[in-house]
Amino acid sequence: MEGKIFCVIGLDFEHRQRAIEKIKEGILKKECVSLNTVIFYCKDLNLQELKNTLYTFPLEKKRVVIFKGAEHLSKEVRLFFLKKLKDLISLNYLIFEIEKDHAQFIHDRKVRENSFFSYLLKKCVLRRIISIQEDHSLNKLISLIRRNKPAQAFYTLEKMFLQSKKSENLATQILGALTREFSYLPNFYQKSKYFQLFWEADRLIKEKGISSKLALEILLAKLFEIN
Repeated sequence: MEGKIFCVIGLDFEHRQRAIEKIKEGILKKECVSLNTVIFYCKDLNLQELKNTLYTFPLEKKRVVIFKGAEHLSKEVRLFFLKKLKDLISLNYLIFEIEKDHAQFIHDRKVRENSFFSYLLKKCVLRRIISIQEDHSLNKLISLIRRNKPAQAFYTLEKMFLQSKKSENLATQILGALTREFSYLPNFYQKSKYFQLFWEADRLIKEKGISSKLALEILLAKLFEIN
């Protein structure tokens, strides 16, 4: 399967199209012949349409098959791919285009637990499209926690630590901001529960020697359990 399955994941449409064109150029150089290109729009794609199109072309002719909006593939189509993927790539190069933030998509629990997408991400050549205007601020992290967006929150936390020169200072800032944010809760019991979690995270860092990033990841997991 090496070099026959590609995933292009990102929010920027133009960058996704450029990535797909580069993939096609690479395939063309490898094959040294022109290839047919077939495009499927996955939101409205049904299994019968997929089979009719794939099996209509001459079997000896190689193709590039692009699946746009692959995050919308139906369950029956995903199951078909799991059963027939090895057969399909014998004469096809498959490109799955996904209009999602790449980090949020690959870290999403539903994606990781989905048999098709988890298999696809292991086997594909991945092209990540990074948005230039990604926000990895403390305010963004707090907002994601409040809105119960775990995948995005973990991704933002990861980026914050990558950008920070002093992880301990960053952890102190995050814990301080969370304490201020949840101090406005009217329910005393609920407020105390959150404060206990913040204290435990601080203790893990200062007394247990656990890394600031890991301690805050544990904290986030507990916060989302409550939410």
